[in-house]
Amino acid sequence: MRGKLDGQPTPVPANPVRKRRRGRRARTLTPEKIWATPEQVVRIAEQAATLGGRIAYLLIITAAWTGCRWGELTGLHRSNVDLDHAVLTIGPWMGGLHESSHHRRLGPPKTPSAARCISLPPFLVDLLHEHLETQPFEFVFTTPSGVWPWRSTFIRRVFRPAVDGNRHGLHPIRRGLTFHGLRHSHKTWLIADNIPEIAQARRLGHRLDNRIIETYSHVAPELEHRLLTALEHRWHAATHPDPPPAPEPTTPTRPGCPPLRRNMGHGRQTPETPAQPMHTLSHTCNPPHHGAPEMPHQGQPCDNHDDHTRSFTDTRKPLRPAPTAESKGFATMWS
Repeated sequence: MRGKLDGQPTPVPANPVRKRRRGRRARTLTPEKIWATPEQVVRIAEQAATLGGRIAYLLIITAAWTGCRWGELTGLHRSNVDLDHAVLTIGPWMGGLHESSHHRRLGPPKTPSAARCISLPPFLVDLLHEHLETQPFEFVFTTPSGVWPWRSTFIRRVFRPAVDGNRHGLHPIRRGLTFHGLRHSHKTWLIADNIPEIAQARRLGHRLDNRIIETYSHVAPELEHRLLTALEHRWHAATHPDPPPAPEPTTPTRPGCPPLRRNMGHGRQTPETPAQPMHTLSHTCNPPHHGAPEMPHQGQPCDNHDDHTRSFTDTRKPLRPAPTAESKGFATMWS
């Protein structure tokens, strides 16, 4: 201040041209993420079923054999599951469930690359078909009362005891495994089956750093067939002591991902509102029309979804339907 008052220049405390030394590189190593084998995942899902019901079993199996994130599965709408063509679609606008401390809302998935189509192995098509035939709610994975599950509640009351075996006499299977670790497990299986990196990235919704590979590499039908065959064999090896040869999945000649119809004033029902049977809902899965364009191969982002253009939040308390035989046993575990 004195130099400024006297008209003298104030000295610069450091040379702006000299490169700054940013210190030594950190020596700590990031611990490797815990993953599980298919046999361990099946055992975890079976133990979770004793705490959270059949829906907990199917949620864990679907996460491990598709590599989907928690929000992508809990926000999965029935119209985005095309079992006729064995495809699960993560929409670009409403493809993920976002949770905060008191609210849940549908919105875009984690990254733009996460909007994709995922091919399903035959066994998972059968499991989802059986589930959707008996489940009357609009979204695929809900609590027995038809509302979205809270992630923290599910992890604390169902997933952690099933993994660590710390209550109800359950045995520890893979201590430290997280729900996101199922996604790591899926990628590890793909690596062990020699699936190329581009196919892994497309299936998991990743974007490769190598721009040449990202731009010029594609997933051919025969590669998709090999990927599904490997996943099917892993399922049969995990669920049968002496498994017979797993059926070879057929590579479907699929039409384009069916677009969701734009909301024309009805408003998509959310599990935060009272659940309704499917015949009263305004959103249906339209069958592909004749002459539809060819379906992009597995994991390819779907750009033709006309999903809702904005997120929404509904904090109204849901009306509980009449208790059923299934909900009586597991309502306290999910609420």
